[in-house]
Amino acid sequence: DDVPADLFQKNVMKYADVIKATGDSIVKFEQVNIQTPRGRYDVDMYPTFLRLHGKSYDYKIPYRTMIKLFLLPHNDQRSVYFVITTDPPIRQGQTRYPHIVIQFIKDDWSDLTLELDDETLATKYEGKLQKEMAGPTYEMFSKVMKFVVGQKIFVPGNFVSSRNTQAITCSHKANSGYLYPLERGFMFVVKPPVYIRFDEISAVNFSRVASVAQVRSFDLEIETKSGVGYNFVSIEKKEYTKLFDFLKSKKIRIQNTGGEDDGMGDDFGGNSGSDNEMPDHYLEKMKAEANERDSDDSESEDEDFVAGETPDSSPSSSPSEDGEGGGEGKKKKLKKKKVVKETEIRSSEGG
Repeated sequence: DDVPADLFQKNVMKYADVIKATGDSIVKFEQVNIQTPRGRYDVDMYPTFLRLHGKSYDYKIPYRTMIKLFLLPHNDQRSVYFVITTDPPIRQGQTRYPHIVIQFIKDDWSDLTLELDDETLATKYEGKLQKEMAGPTYEMFSKVMKFVVGQKIFVPGNFVSSRNTQAITCSHKANSGYLYPLERGFMFVVKPPVYIRFDEISAVNFSRVASVAQVRSFDLEIETKSGVGYNFVSIEKKEYTKLFDFLKSKKIRIQNTGGEDDGMGDDFGGNSGSDNEMPDHYLEKMKAEANERDSDDSESEDEDFVAGETPDSSPSSSPSEDGEGGGEGKKKKLKKKKVVKETEIRSSEGG
């Protein structure tokens, strides 16, 4: 007969969503620099879940909870961010992290041996992964994640800032970071990471655009249909035209057209901007995210990624929404398409 402790354990394992780390991992990336939640973690990819093992915390994240993957070029052209959006989010105490932000250095190199037999590689992954792979670490990580998780990896579309990058430098809640105008939403990294879908935006406001000449920056204030407000401050004034044209192209309502500050300031959308009173972005958006996943296939046709043509902060070498990058992409770019598509990154059949 089972002792009470054994019965208790069986009941917990029966009803709780507990993952057992059994068998060997497919591949391991050591001492990965994770910005959110911050720390160095060993990343193990198992057949059904991802394990993050750090000095103080250990996470097991089922692939079925990963609802979006992003690969975003850093403005310094030396690194990239890989963002994993999860539902439900991982927890660290009472803090929830719906977005896991990983930073890779472009020049870092990895030689991988996947712990998969030839039959699994040929059948389950259709030959898109190889047992032996080598290349820049961020490319190898992205390639394995794409096919093991079975999710598209999105990269920026054709927005270009005044500095010829795909992100705008700004601050959110007193933290400096990068705002990426994507084809279907805004992504801010690094702290706190925020993803705002365009279809959940009620209106935007440009604040301090017409201030005295000595002020060289303005603020972008976003109000969502749920009433949650986001303030992105200290944006260089020369980005105003770029952002304004981009928002108009997305048919997002702009409350002002660069006039004087309307006094909405930090209270825009009812958000005081206090570091200690952060809105629960996760609770506000999960229903909209579910609707997006249902409509992804009908609303966008994602382009393929060829290994070695990963997104770069210089738009001339990044895949655009109209092509795959390189010479062919330039030819396709001349042909304007009516349906705006968000670029997907995917690895070539041959690695």
